[in-house]
Amino acid sequence: MNYYELAEDEIKAIETLYNAGQYRHAVYHSCIAIELLLKAKLVQIAPTSVLLEGHDIVNIFRAVDEKYKSSKELLTVVRFCRKYFNESRYPLS
Repeated sequence: MNYYELAEDEIKAIETLYNAGQYRHAVYHSCIAIELLLKAKLVQIAPTSVLLEGHDIVNIFRAVDEKYKSSKELLTVVRFCRKYFNESRYPLS
């Protein structure tokens, strides 16, 4: 499986969790899906990047955005994604 296919699996899980009212888990998996989609692009432009080994979504986004400039400011959205990922993963922190 590649990153894109893994993201598609996450999206299926998101729909199931959301429909079951498991919103915290749906948020967590949404963030994972976004990370995987970004990695799907990163592996095309930098297949040996150390960013592919971790979950540093902000710097993964920056690396992808450097190659494929967005017409909108998305870094703020990505930072929120990281925040909600952590909050949904560790809700008691």
